[in-house]
Amino acid sequence: METLKEILDALKANRLRSFLTGFAIVWGIFMLILLLAAGNGFKNGMESNFFYMAKNTVMLYPGRTTMPYAGFQKGRQLNFKAEDIDYMEMEIRRIAKVEQYTPIFNIWNDTLTYKRENDVSSLCGVRPGYEVMRSLSIERGRFLNEVDERNHNKVVLIHPKTEKNLFKGEDGVGKFININNIPFKVVGIYTEKSESWRPDVYIPFSTSQMIFNPSGLITDISFSSTINKFSKKI
Repeated sequence: METLKEILDALKANRLRSFLTGFAIVWGIFMLILLLAAGNGFKNGMESNFFYMAKNTVMLYPGRTTMPYAGFQKGRQLNFKAEDIDYMEMEIRRIAKVEQYTPIFNIWNDTLTYKRENDVSSLCGVRPGYEVMRSLSIERGRFLNEVDERNHNKVVLIHPKTEKNLFKGEDGVGKFININNIPFKVVGIYTEKSESWRPDVYIPFSTSQMIFNPSGLITDISFSSTINKFSKKI
């Protein structure tokens, strides 16, 4: 009791100091909780941005140089070209066990039409295996295959939202839609974990190059792999 009485007397004698000490403790706890919550929120946000991608999937995008080289100044824009595809795959396979590999070519905000209906979507040229990396599920029909890629087939895979907008309740599989006034046969309807308000439509990569990409520039490259060794020279 004497100890408690001494504590109370000390608090009464130093009210301002006691208040400030208590406030500092409460504020410190509050800030700790706030920082932990913000950290977990940022972590969950980043994970949700990539949850639609399969594990061990790597995406390579062209960028700008960070230092001068061979007379060129830094900040020079680099681009992936069609002739780089096989070389990059060979170099990647030197340091990793590649399971899936695909170059990607995108055209944003492309126009799709079916009879009098139209829709706007992003066109994506990919190779077979992309559906595994992107965790796409086939609802009806099929995904793009090696025959489509080899023969430059004009076939397309669309999302149920696109099917609804174009076909108004009809089954779109087997029908033809126009992409930039070029007919493509719908071979499948896909769904994905991420719900985009404007989902992509997928065509064979070889077809995208032949029809839509005379410049040969590649948007990016994706591959899934298991790293099994490292090389000093990449």
